[in-house]
Order: sequence, then structure tokens, then C-alpha cells
Amino acid sequence: MKAVKAMKVLLAASEVVPYAKTGGLADVAGALADALAHMGLDVVLAMPFYRSVAHSFTPIPLGGSVAIPVGKAVEKAEFFFLERESGARVVFIGNKKYFDRDELYATSDGEYADNDERFIFFSKGVLEAARALDFIPDVVHVNDWHSSLIPVYLKTSYRWNFPGTASLLTIHNLGFQGHFPPSSMRQTGLPYEFYTPALMEFYGKVNFLKAGIIFADAVNTVSRQYAREIVTPEMGFGLDDVLLKRGSHLSGITNGIDQEYWDPETDKYLPANYSVGDPEGKRKCRLSLIDAASFENTSAPVAGFVGRLSLQKGLDIMLKALPGLMDEGLRLVVLGRGEEAIQSALVELARSYPKNLFVRLEFDEPFAHLIYAGSDIFLMPSQYEPCGLAQMISMRYGTPPVVRATGGLVDTVVDHAEPGGTGFSFFEYRADSLERCVRRAVRAMDDKAEWAAMKERCMRQDFSWERSASKYADLYRKISGGAPA
Repeated sequence: MKAVKAMKVLLAASEVVPYAKTGGLADVAGALADALAHMGLDVVLAMPFYRSVAHSFTPIPLGGSVAIPVGKAVEKAEFFFLERESGARVVFIGNKKYFDRDELYATSDGEYADNDERFIFFSKGVLEAARALDFIPDVVHVNDWHSSLIPVYLKTSYRWNFPGTASLLTIHNLGFQGHFPPSSMRQTGLPYEFYTPALMEFYGKVNFLKAGIIFADAVNTVSRQYAREIVTPEMGFGLDDVLLKRGSHLSGITNGIDQEYWDPETDKYLPANYSVGDPEGKRKCRLSLIDAASFENTSAPVAGFVGRLSLQKGLDIMLKALPGLMDEGLRLVVLGRGEEAIQSALVELARSYPKNLFVRLEFDEPFAHLIYAGSDIFLMPSQYEPCGLAQMISMRYGTPPVVRATGGLVDTVVDHAEPGGTGFSFFEYRADSLERCVRRAVRAMDDKAEWAAMKERCMRQDFSWERSASKYADLYRKISGGAPA
């Protein structure tokens, strides 16, 4: 009997943990690749060979180089290779001119002026790397605008090299689209006829993400609710009509989290471990967090926030709501970096409420774990949230989240008023709506038995990547014509 070959997946992302990270895309790309490999799929993960990779890892050079045209210039790509513990292989696309830099996409002065060239080069480099590895995938899975030109190239200049390969584009955040001046069309090497409103033109700019949406065989987002939201004018960032035309080819698959890494029973960063069956360690984590924040009142409710300090994350309404909540006794620990105006406002508010608000403007991995474990509730009042990971992590640690009902927060958090409640939700994006929701959560803590039951329900939720990866494998199979998974 002839053996069935494993489905081949080429997964392209601009950042992947542990090699380079600025946001959730890196976590998703690494975790999904590993979960797919554990399922038996043949996975090659492609990303740029950034300076951070070269300094911290030693992938094996594949030898030689490939000439890649970027406009009228020709740049050389070198490929480097390593294998992850899961069996997924990683190929790094190297070019010192484009990727030997301190940051991935931007500095404090703004985005790199040649980001169009950098990711045109990367998109072509991914396909050239597959050729160098003699890896002809059943599906190329691209992520966000940085690799969105790959589906275009698969249907144009590389169609003869990958004749049976399907493509999937995952949109992690529609707010970032890759807008570039019209001159970027020459750099892509694509026909200038593609620079039309029906294809790649977008209000006088070239839009890389729009190109991917149109040319990919399927498009998905990172939650079911977000897939419904982005086809509306309010949430579509100008691409709602383009996405609406994809019809049944647009879907949502909620992200997972690494439940082995995010596990309060084994977490090495916690002062005490705990589990559903033995929750005592959470109380010790709470006291450690209170001590770290120099809060004096150990009986007052403690809220946590970990994430990017931005308007998208709801910091504007949170800043308006906090004085009233802190006047009533709420304590809040904030960890993150972001927009300068928001950082300054938080620091100023902390000066006015030193016994209630603790702010750390950095990313500190051990302290993030302590916030998830030691808080009573976790705040996530996002303006919009494609998926969100923090609410899943907080639930994993028995900390019910207070969330705005948007995007992936709708798909993952059940309001306390509903059967099986795991958190608290509000709908209107207003400071007073957030205030009322936090007060509702604080009142719920008075019922000790129900509060303990809700924390247990939170900890029992299955947010594993295995569930998400299985849905991706089904989607790969569907768009590739039934290739074996």
C-alpha cells in the first residue's frame, strides 16, 4: 500500500518567537508551526534573518546566494536553516542591507523608509528559499502585510514554480496594511496594470495587505467575531468592501496560547505554584504582587494590565475611569510600553494615587507572570481586539478578565451573568461603561463561593494551540483540494 505523504506547509511571518518579537504575531507563528508539526504536517517556517537572530542563534548557512530583483536593483539573498524541537524547520532569509538593523520595522523616528523594498525582498526570498530546499508546499500560509505579496507572486511570476500551491492569508490586525507610495509598484516587479482600485491601489497608495486579500485563495482572521467585524465600515479600515467580496473564503480561527508555558502549576517565575485542585499558591502570588507594588491595603481588590499602552488597548477610557475607581479603593498594576502621551498620563496619575496605582514602563517577563497570577481581575477594555492573548492567559491563571465585547474577547470570555461565566464584559466604548463593569466584578468578589467557582471555570478553559492548529489543518485541506494532513 502506498504511504500517504504529510501535507507540506510553508508558513511565512515577519517575526517568530524566540528569534524576534514586537507583538503577538511572533507568538502565534511559532506556536502554530510547532502545533502543526506535532500533528504530523511537514512545516517550514520562513522569516527574515534579523540582527537579533544573528546575535542569539546559530542557524546553519545553506551556502551560496540567490539574486532577487527589487525594482531595477538586484539584491542577494542568503539562507540559513535550523530545526525546532517540534520538528518544524526554520529558514531565515538573509540580506544585511535590509535586515542587519537594531529594530525590526521602525525606530523612534518612525518606520524605515525602505520597508516596501525590505518586504518585497522578503516575499520573493521566501519562495526562493522553498526552491532552494526543494520544498514544494501544498499551502503557503502568509501573515499580515509583510508577506502579503506572496499570494500575488504565486499567481504571477512564480506560478510555474508552484503550480499546485494554494495560499492562505491570516490578518492579525487590519489596522496595519503596508501603505506605500505609487513608486513602490516598480519595486514589486508586478505589472503596473495592477495599480488600480480593483487590485493594489488604495487612496493613492500601494496597499500590500489589500493585494494579499484579493490574490490569496483564502483569508482568515484570528477570531470568528473579528471576521464578522472587519466587513463593516466601522471596523474595516477602508477594506470592508474588499473583504466582503471574499464571501465564504473569509473565516475566523481563534488563536491559542502555549498552555505548557502559561501554566501556574509549573510556572518558574511565580513565588508559589498552584492549580485547580490546590489553589492556595494564588493567594501567595497576590501578596507578592501587592508587596512589589508597595500597596498597603491587602484586602482591597487588585487589578492588572499587561500590554501595549495604546488607544487600541483602551487606555484612553481606562485613564478616565481610574480616578473614580481608585477613589473607591481599587488597586491597579500596569506593565507595558507604548504611546508617549499615554505613558506620561499614567505616570502622572500614579503620582496622584501612589497607594493605588503602580506603573512599570517596560516589558518584564517574570513580572508579567506575577501580574497574571496575583491580580484579582485583569483589565482589557480594548477599542478593538482581533483576538487577544492576555485574556486567555489571565483565565489560565484564575484571574477573571474585564473586557470590552469586541473581536476575540467575545469569542473567549463568557460574561458572569451568563451560565458558565468566566469574566465581565461591557459593550459601549465609554469610560463610564468600563467603570460600571469593574464595579460589577468587584461586587461579584463578595460571593466567595461563586468567585472561587468562576476562577476554577477560568482555569479549566481549553485555549490550547492543538485546537486551533486542527482548524488550520482543515482549512489547508479545503483550499488545497484535499491534500492529506
